[in-house]
Amino acid sequence: MKIEKVRDSLLSDYEVLKHLDEIRESRDSSVRTLKAENVETIILEVHAYLRDRPAGNPANPQSAEKLTEFVRLVKPYELEKAEILQLINVAPRSLPVLFNAIEECDQRFTDEQMEELLELIAQYVGFEPTPEVEEGEAEEAA
Repeated sequence: MKIEKVRDSLLSDYEVLKHLDEIRESRDSSVRTLKAENVETIILEVHAYLRDRPAGNPANPQSAEKLTEFVRLVKPYELEKAEILQLINVAPRSLPVLFNAIEECDQRFTDEQMEELLELIAQYVGFEPTPEVEEGEAEEAA
């Protein structure tokens, strides 16, 4: 394998998940191809991981249009590209998680701006799927 362009751009979880879905769809199941078993395992594990992240949330799926609009709407906040990517991949729902995604968040933004960011994230990026809790487990937690 040859690397043609080193770090041409960073990919969001959504883009990786979409690419893996395209790979799966492009494979013809009737044609037997020689596959490296470890590569197939990696693809399956990465796909399963991303399905449990905001990129794979079936209740609020990410889309290229929603993410493009999100990037446009956060321009006034003057976030770094890496910070925007973190917001897309992590989709923070609370201030402590937002502080981890944005460097010096409390010094750069007012409380209102941080709340606005969380609202934009919820509206355009989504959130991690909430794990299903069985009735017995819910009673034990209470």
